[in-house]
Amino acid sequence: MKRTIKEHQRKDLRNSLRPGAPTFAPSSLPIPASSSPPPFTLGSLDDDSEDEPLQPFSAIFEPSLSPESVFHWPAEDCAPVLQSALFSSDEESDEDDDTVNYAAGEESDDDEPEIPEVTEKIDEQDIRSDPLFRPLGAIFDNLEGGEKDEDMAPSAFDDHPAIRNAYIRVFVAAAFDGMTRQAASSMLAGFKIALESAVAQSADVEYDGLSSFDNRREASGSLHRRLDHLPFPLQWLPSPHCDEPECTGILYTLKRLVDGEKRTPTLTLPFVPPEKALQRMALQPGKVDQWQKWRGPEDIPGIREPSALKGYAAFSDLDKPMTDITDGWRWRTIQAGLERRRNGKWEIRDVDVHELNQQFVALPNGLILQINIDWFQAVKGGNHSTGAMYATVGNTPRSSRCLREETMLLIIFPGPREPTQEQFNNVMRICVKYFKSMYNGFHLEVHGKPTPDLFHVQIGSDASDLIASRKTSGLLAVTSKWFMCDHCDTPFFALVDGDAFDSTKLNQRDPWRYLKYAFRARDTSPEIAEEISRRRGVRWSAMDELVNWLPGVTNLFDLMHAVFLTIVKHIFREIFQKNGLLVECLPRLRGGLVRLKQTSGGRLSPYCLFVAWQVDSEIPNNDAKPSAPNTKNAAAQAKQEKLVRARMRENYLAKTSNPTEAELERINTIQMNRSLRLHYENLVQFTAGIRIISSDTISPNEVKRGCGAVQRSIRAWADMHCHLVPYFHYAAVHLEEQFLRYGPAPGWWTFPYERNNGFLGRFNHNGHSGGELEGTMMRGWWKTTLIQDLIAHLESIPNPATEDVDSLNVLKSRLKGDRSERHGVRMGLHGNLN
Repeated sequence: MKRTIKEHQRKDLRNSLRPGAPTFAPSSLPIPASSSPPPFTLGSLDDDSEDEPLQPFSAIFEPSLSPESVFHWPAEDCAPVLQSALFSSDEESDEDDDTVNYAAGEESDDDEPEIPEVTEKIDEQDIRSDPLFRPLGAIFDNLEGGEKDEDMAPSAFDDHPAIRNAYIRVFVAAAFDGMTRQAASSMLAGFKIALESAVAQSADVEYDGLSSFDNRREASGSLHRRLDHLPFPLQWLPSPHCDEPECTGILYTLKRLVDGEKRTPTLTLPFVPPEKALQRMALQPGKVDQWQKWRGPEDIPGIREPSALKGYAAFSDLDKPMTDITDGWRWRTIQAGLERRRNGKWEIRDVDVHELNQQFVALPNGLILQINIDWFQAVKGGNHSTGAMYATVGNTPRSSRCLREETMLLIIFPGPREPTQEQFNNVMRICVKYFKSMYNGFHLEVHGKPTPDLFHVQIGSDASDLIASRKTSGLLAVTSKWFMCDHCDTPFFALVDGDAFDSTKLNQRDPWRYLKYAFRARDTSPEIAEEISRRRGVRWSAMDELVNWLPGVTNLFDLMHAVFLTIVKHIFREIFQKNGLLVECLPRLRGGLVRLKQTSGGRLSPYCLFVAWQVDSEIPNNDAKPSAPNTKNAAAQAKQEKLVRARMRENYLAKTSNPTEAELERINTIQMNRSLRLHYENLVQFTAGIRIISSDTISPNEVKRGCGAVQRSIRAWADMHCHLVPYFHYAAVHLEEQFLRYGPAPGWWTFPYERNNGFLGRFNHNGHSGGELEGTMMRGWWKTTLIQDLIAHLESIPNPATEDVDSLNVLKSRLKGDRSERHGVRMGLHGNLN
């Protein structure tokens, strides 16, 4: 078994994501041809002329750039060039192994939250026995013509209620109770024998659909054929060659058989169109009415201008608690009826073409989505990184928004490696096509209504971790020297400067400038696009085509990864433990009252440290003794001092036009402040601030108080010459504005999405690559949605039979949420501050 897994992994590494190979072959629809306009002349990258009127992208056509073009970078736009070796690279040096890599903000597998045990049982046998599993070569077998109408009832609803009840009971047992493929086949065969016996004993008994009952080779095939919908037929593709320009990849392999040919995809991309996912939700009883519950008296649908108020000015009562994302000022500032167009030669703007000036959420059915993209290890003991893209409807009440049945799993990115930016864009173009259409309006069938209703959909936020959100927005990694922060111009080496944690002393970046150079990178050569990314900190992202999408604004700063998985661990391990601040108190800790766990998940509390450091019920104003030579702590301190001094020299040279030798010598002697009292005061202030901002509800005044406490504590640690990582800067400077923009943290942090990753990661697999195990994950996820569809169709039967009532009760019993699972991850990580 291990040999099989390794063979598939090696094969996938060679073929799936190598240059020139096909990136992804979607199973739901072909990759659309590029709609980009022809390339145009870039000229000087800093030509900001705006002498041309607003015009669509398609109206732009200029000759391509010649190789001899010369680019001039103005001093105010580009990274400063200093005569120092410290400025020789855009990336942070990695010479200091563990310390520097951690400082660079890299998120190792150890940073991922531990998924708590849940009550539902997951079968641990080989996934090949699971009815949800389909081999790669059999995904497109036995397709009967074109696509099936998503709004039509499954074919099982043409059968007798008893046969329908048999299908539903077997499906529920296979999807939720771990029934194997063989057991499902045996159970269906037993139902068939019983029904045939009843027909044989009575001439008056007849069961519609009995002749086609379980008439396939495998029970799972019959089950999905009767209850599920069909994938995109591979036979529709005219050629195995990729139709993307300059791509030599192969989409499928062809095998000649006696009765025809068999096509096996090289790599499959499990994808669910967001429009179809929302259609399934709209057909649920009461769902559309639930999407309207957030509205207050002032939010009645109608003609209304988007709000122009931002920040604290957007709140009439600064003491009134915000309860959800709908209470943040961003919710009411989103505008409908916009088009993303060029303004002049280079600028990009969202233009109100028809001059509607209409607030988006004032539309009768204006839905705002929150997306999350993340990668996780899908193979235990292996190296297979699988990605997932989730979407939730922000209009849904927060209490149920992130339940599994309310979360749309749109894409699963096949492993074993994460895609490059170009490969990622190829996949996201599929989603972007749908989101652009949905923003302009589309119709959905609504439960209980005879005619479809008009809906509009807008992506409001990207609640992903730092690495994924940078990829989604096309921004450089957090390790970039000059573009560490996507909100302001703070460079990486400024993390040793207290001013880097004071928002009043920083210059905010313009997100429209990101878009300007992203579009220029899209329409130029790869060499110039790479130069743009190095000088401007941005690459082209397919999401940049979406109206209201702004790099550095739409992508959120995730509180879970920042505070509970990075900052808390860093304070305990890098500042306290490795600098020897806990050495003298260890005997006292072992003696009784409390115990500090020296692990990344250890509990860190002011009370615990007070017991450890106090002398006569007071923290002494003394410095902790230096660590003994030839110890691990002493080596770690020396490494941290070297790193902090190097950054301080670089920061000093960048800020000072006339550096002095005396100041450089002083920097070479700087050490971290080891005052126990100062460190304790910082910890108390930081913990109090995190407690305030991580509450379920929060008022604007509480945001100011909580974020102010966090900012003061972090700046104090910077002034004490502690080794800090980028997350400290984000928490100190940019968190306050995000709370005012998007409301309390539970509305946008990533706890529920990490729980979803844990659910997908617990699926059984056999190590097959090419998107095979990802397809099994996708089918397993959407089994809940299939149940909701079946319930809707059963409830629409005018006079349900006894068997239909039983089927309805069986399905409804499987939609009950598990509170322990919903809150397990969050409560487990909250323990870090108890």
